[in-house]
Amino acid sequence: MPKKKSRAASNVSKSSNGKKGKKAESEDEEEEEDGDKEIFVGNLAFSVVEDALYDLFAKYGEVTNVKLPTRPDGTSKGIAFVEFSTRGEAKKAIAGQNGKSLEGRNLKVNFSSEKPTFDNAGPPRGGDG
Repeated sequence: MPKKKSRAASNVSKSSNGKKGKKAESEDEEEEEDGDKEIFVGNLAFSVVEDALYDLFAKYGEVTNVKLPTRPDGTSKGIAFVEFSTRGEAKKAIAGQNGKSLEGRNLKVNFSSEKPTFDNAGPPRGGDG
């Protein structure tokens, strides 16, 4: 596995007198640390491997985990889940890679907890009768 980069984020606003405000500091920490830190990456080429995803997303922050689900026969499902150390890093990765091309395919990147949107096809059809 490639080396993981570690860096500390310091997004603390200051009041007009130059002192850090407790409320602003806690809101920034909550925004960065709480919430979903895992992103969903869809429309991947089946040839993409975990190391390539670590390398692709490392520029946005510390990648703590990459999951690349496979079918029972071992082939890729064409999706991945990438986890960052903070929500802010995950947001940067979404902004930086959603719609970008990787191995000839435009990636669909969003928070893994968000429900997917369906282009032109509508929602999946169930067996409800």
